Amino acid sequence: MRKTLETLMDVITRPASAFKVISQTRPVGRAVLLVVVIAVVNALAQPRFTLGDLLPLELRSGSEFGDVAAMSFGGPSIASAIASPIFWLVALAICAGIYHVLALLFKGQGSYAGLFAAFAFAALPFIFSAPLAVFPVVLGLAGWGLYAIGELALLAWAGVLYFYAIRENYAFSSGRAMAV
Repeated sequence: MRKTLETLMDVITRPASAFKVISQTRPVGRAVLLVVVIAVVNALAQPRFTLGDLLPLELRSGSEFGDVAAMSFGGPSIASAIASPIFWLVALAICAGIYHVLALLFKGQGSYAGLFAAFAFAALPFIFSAPLAVFPVVLGLAGWGLYAIGELALLAWAGVLYFYAIRENYAFSSGRAMAV
């Protein structure tokens, strides 16, 4: 457990060296566990969206929009907590496979297992999606805007980490990693 926490801190503070170690040691079991935790936390923390969130306050209750405004989407459920980790792991395996093939075409020297583990650790920023889910609940429509901005920032951060994962796993230059 301590090793995993140290690795997570290194991914945040020293991503290049962290991904070099991850690519060499290939901690696939810890990587799978991390993805499962991230997926379950996100599945249980997702805010529920209703069409009424888009209406002004005075039209939300007792209006002609009634049933339509009450329709809701998303939100936490046991089914999503079970399905989400499966989806994340399958998507991660497919993405790692596609990037592995591309990296091999660019004469990369890394392994699929190293890239899979590195991609799993590169998903770390998405654990912070859970706290962002508070914004829509507390602030309504404005909260959805903050939630979207926060998610875009996390996506950008994860994109940078995926770049480091590819670069370090295949011992690429920055330019070659970017091309992949």
